[in-house]
Amino acid sequence: MTNPREPAKKTSQQNENKQNPVNIKSVHPPKPVKKTPPRAGRKAQIEVDHAQQKALARKNNIITFSVLTAVVVIAVAVTVFLVAILPMQRSILTVDNQNVKTNYFLKRVVATSNRDPSSTLQSLINELTIKEKGAAEGVTAVTSQDIDTFLKNQAKGTNDSISDADFNKWYKQQLSSTGLSSSEYRDIVSREIQQQRLSDILSAKVQDTAPQVHLWWMVFSSNDAATAVKTKVDGGTDFATIAADSTTAGWVNGGDQGWMPLGIINAQLESAVAGLDVGKCSAPVSVVQSSDTTGSDLTTRYVLLWISEKSDSMKLTSDQITTLKNQALSNWETTEQGKEKITVHGLNGATSLDSATLTWINSKVNKMVNALPKVTPATTSVTTTPTSATSTTTTQTTTAPTTGTTTTPTGATTTTGTAP
Repeated sequence: MTNPREPAKKTSQQNENKQNPVNIKSVHPPKPVKKTPPRAGRKAQIEVDHAQQKALARKNNIITFSVLTAVVVIAVAVTVFLVAILPMQRSILTVDNQNVKTNYFLKRVVATSNRDPSSTLQSLINELTIKEKGAAEGVTAVTSQDIDTFLKNQAKGTNDSISDADFNKWYKQQLSSTGLSSSEYRDIVSREIQQQRLSDILSAKVQDTAPQVHLWWMVFSSNDAATAVKTKVDGGTDFATIAADSTTAGWVNGGDQGWMPLGIINAQLESAVAGLDVGKCSAPVSVVQSSDTTGSDLTTRYVLLWISEKSDSMKLTSDQITTLKNQALSNWETTEQGKEKITVHGLNGATSLDSATLTWINSKVNKMVNALPKVTPATTSVTTTPTSATSTTTTQTTTAPTTGTTTTPTGATTTTGTAP
């Protein structure tokens, strides 16, 4: 007998299956079928791969070339900087806290008439000393009008006046012939004005009386010869007798130089004289001297000094007063520079203008001179010679112990006569 409930149960189960169907695909997903591309497709893909590899290789080559080029350019730039630019920007001279760049120093050498590095160096030392310490002596500031007036006086020379056109032509010639910029040229003029003002101030301080000594000397070609004579004098032999009897020691007037104020005496000898008592003989003092006017033939002499008399105040002769006024500036510079820290920065750590440094400087100067334009003198009434402002390598002239003595730019004292 059929159970009347079964159809209802079956229907219920069917409904349950419909509500919760089994997802066979999610349980067992079919494996993807790998389709083999056609033969023509594989060849195209290979060609694409090769093209991409070539493009990448070209890109790498370009990058490598660019890097190598950059390295070469940097190396060249560094070399140019180290060889051509950096040396020009280095300081070649330091006076206390004031520095002179090599490039400016070379331009100053070119601008001077003799183009001598040593004399240019001394001129710059003098200028910086005045710039730093001149105000304390009463040197006033230089104005732009002062410079203009100075330049026009230089340009007109002995003429009463000069037109603006002639002055401008003259001024352009100065800049062309020296290689200086207008600001550099005017700065040198300013320094020369300061120098002249200081010289006037110091000259005005020279009085008609001064401490003086009656000085004697003997000059020898070797330190040993001078030392041997000093031993005799210290032992009681009369200095004047030895000087008068010697044909090489006393030279002029048997060694008697007469009465002399200290300011006139050679700078190398002055300190020895100042500390010498009457009747005492100095130790040998070495003096570099020249036998010609060019200062190229230098020799060293050894001087014995002796004072027979002293006076704290004695009337000066007119010649002595003139000499003291002329030497007032150089004496002041010598004294003040002895208080300064002056450093020369040569090549390879040298502290002077040694031979290697001078060779390098002269080479650069020659190139700069050759690069200067050829200036044709103007057919005007003005002078075409560079002004003294561009030639501030003043030679410091002294007359002691005798006339003809000049202080070289390096500080050595040279003599163009028969005296040390």
